[in-house]
Amino acid sequence: MLSVGSKLEVFNVQRQSLENGWWQIDMTLEVLPQPLLGARFTLGQYEMAVCRIKDHHVSCLMMPTESLPNVHEPVTLTHLADELPKDLESIRQLLVVGKDLGIADVLLWSQHQSEEVAYKSLVLLSAEAFPWKIKPARYMVSLLPETIGASELLE
Repeated sequence: MLSVGSKLEVFNVQRQSLENGWWQIDMTLEVLPQPLLGARFTLGQYEMAVCRIKDHHVSCLMMPTESLPNVHEPVTLTHLADELPKDLESIRQLLVVGKDLGIADVLLWSQHQSEEVAYKSLVLLSAEAFPWKIKPARYMVSLLPETIGASELLE
């Protein structure tokens, strides 16, 4: 069982630059912390959060950094969050908000939701500089301004 402060055994660490100085760090974890949603890691001195998972292969978002992240630095678990409620199907409408590294949490959460929960959810993401190119949203919400943008990952 992993705890906060644990150094993780990671393999195949790769980095990819995203828009506005953000980074995507892809790696394979020997052991996955539980719950993974809301967990925070550091790669050297930089904080990151998981946005996508398949088996033990994870993709993390890292906020803009002054220098290039070194993929040979140790990866440390720095935060574990509480589990989310399991009965989201019973909620009539759901507002999901993610800011900065919280964007990764929302993407990870949305990957594991049923169509029923996804259909009645409104997802809002916020960052001073967004990690992907912004384009006009295909699906508009009548109560929000028309200047809202969308990310292909969510549409």
